[in-house]
Amino acid sequence: MNSQLLSFYYKLGESKSDICLYGNCECNNKAIKAHSVQNSFTFDILNDNGHVVCIKLRKNKQHIPSLEFLYTGRNVASTFTGLCKIHDNDIFEPIDNNTINLVV
Repeated sequence: MNSQLLSFYYKLGESKSDICLYGNCECNNKAIKAHSVQNSFTFDILNDNGHVVCIKLRKNKQHIPSLEFLYTGRNVASTFTGLCKIHDNDIFEPIDNNTINLVV
């Protein structure tokens, strides 16, 4: 495998964006670390001593990907940088401020 392409691949995977991805990415506000899962209620159910199980992508020496299951702090788990504070609040406010009904 070409070493330059491989280097670019790993750098791209480690890169972080601070752009708000809402809509057509026309928002100029800086993205924040936001939860993709309702932290308060959902993690109250799923946590074990403040930790939840997360999936981490690993690659071996042959660059073959595999999944690893790790305990991660609930305030770190399921966060992503992709929405500004305004759009994060607009989208997730109904989820964050209402109880989830687990009975179907």
